[in-house]
Amino acid sequence: MIKELEKQIIQASAKQRAVYSKLLNSPSGHVIENPFALCYRTARELLEIAEQLTQKGGGILGAAPQLGDSTRYTLCRAAFFHLIAAVEGWLNLVYEIYLKAELRDDRIVDRLAKEQIDIKLRLAPIYCDCFAGKPIDHTTEAFRNFHRLVNARNDFVHANLTTNMKTPVVSLDDITFVISPDNAQNSMVPGLTSDLGIEDLRKIKVIVDEILGQTLGSMKPRDRREFESVMHQDFINLEYRDGVPVIVG
Repeated sequence: MIKELEKQIIQASAKQRAVYSKLLNSPSGHVIENPFALCYRTARELLEIAEQLTQKGGGILGAAPQLGDSTRYTLCRAAFFHLIAAVEGWLNLVYEIYLKAELRDDRIVDRLAKEQIDIKLRLAPIYCDCFAGKPIDHTTEAFRNFHRLVNARNDFVHANLTTNMKTPVVSLDDITFVISPDNAQNSMVPGLTSDLGIEDLRKIKVIVDEILGQTLGSMKPRDRREFESVMHQDFINLEYRDGVPVIVG
């Protein structure tokens, strides 16, 4: 009896497989996981844990007492990468939802996906309907600071041996001196990844928030209100109308 029922179910499902595949090829919408919300929240929580670790003098949430400075810096480095990734996720959302209908071509979408983040940011108003049409102003302090952050992130990711990582050793009168590079103190991000601490991360978060604020401020008011209402949600519900996604619910 049970085997016969199982057989009938399998046969019935096989008949519907073509219909099911056809529906999947042309969905009426998507529920998408929000990469910005995930990365931004992760960065914020990592910073909070690092701060708690500092306040507790090396012990956090019942963790082993050996967790100290090294763990705190590790948390800060991880948070830094997530903050930059949050901006990339934010931009990807904007392009996914607001890319102009006439540009929704696989070749263009693939090209944009591979574009450098600063170029992608500047050109968003050209490609996306939610902006007034003028490129993002790259001369602002917020944009320049963010561009420097991206360069620093790229150095970290590719493990580049930067100038700040080379500490000069000089000799004078038979005495050897180790001298820190002058620009190491003025850098927005420490030259050594191991030096990225809580205060540095707080400044980096401010820079990220400023570039997001500048870009949001360039949006059309209606689109800005719509996007701000969902940008921190874990999932965003999109419905397709004439092939273009629209935020719903």
